[in-house]
Amino acid sequence: MTEGRRVTLTQEMLEDSICNLSSYKEIMQERFRKMNYEGKGELDAMEFGRDIGIAIDSMKILLSSFPVSRDTPGIDREYSERRKRLKEAIELIERATAVVEEIKDEEQEALENLPENLQESERADNMQECIDLLEEIQGDLEDKIVELEEV
Repeated sequence: MTEGRRVTLTQEMLEDSICNLSSYKEIMQERFRKMNYEGKGELDAMEFGRDIGIAIDSMKILLSSFPVSRDTPGIDREYSERRKRLKEAIELIERATAVVEEIKDEEQEALENLPENLQESERADNMQECIDLLEEIQGDLEDKIVELEEV
């Protein structure tokens, strides 16, 4: 049985490795495609990408065992970018919710202003169905905002 070798691994080493491998992954995949050794460039690039992805994921798992640090520029930058994109998504959904609410309110007002002879008509029923559906959509959008805020 071969005796293992003890390696000291620091949080900084892992963070640097993750950032470096992430940057080099696409560059190296492109080089594999261009080399196209024995006509298998695309396959080699995919396999390389998969293997590097596994290595990066493994390092992230190891990194998660370290205490959280705010001195992690690469990881924090990625986290910050994802947070920013989530915030943008929430803002877009909030705007969509406001538009849906506005349309629903306009439809409700139009229904209330229908002449009395149309209050019990198919048109009024369709308008009410539309209002109900818009109300449901508005609720669903508000639920999605809450879910995204929990991410």
